[in-house]
Amino acid sequence: MRSSRVGPKANLLKTVKSRDLIDMLLGVLRGEAAVSRVIARKLWEEFAEQAKKQEAPSLLPRPNLTRREMEVLRFLSEGFSDKAIASRLGISQRTVKNHVHNILEKLQLQNRVQAAAYALRQGLVKET
Repeated sequence: MRSSRVGPKANLLKTVKSRDLIDMLLGVLRGEAAVSRVIARKLWEEFAEQAKKQEAPSLLPRPNLTRREMEVLRFLSEGFSDKAIASRLGISQRTVKNHVHNILEKLQLQNRVQAAAYALRQGLVKET
């Protein structure tokens, strides 16, 4: 119902009864919004659908992380230190720190705890 997003004062169907039309027009003159029952029902259905979408965890588009950054994020989400991640991936701690920095920058987050929470919430990694 795109028309509801641009702010009309009334939204009527061609089949509206004359008495209802008069009541709606008088309401518009008083500053009220006039909507037929059919359209009101459709609006409520749309609002209910939008509410369901907002209650569900929002799955944002996957960030543009490299395969290695995803591996680091998975270990980070499991609570591993940089040293432990480096050991498991066979890379230096400095490289892990660079990957963590890149992950935080790409996800626009402040710290590794936020990154871990984000990854779990968005389904980028599985909860263990």
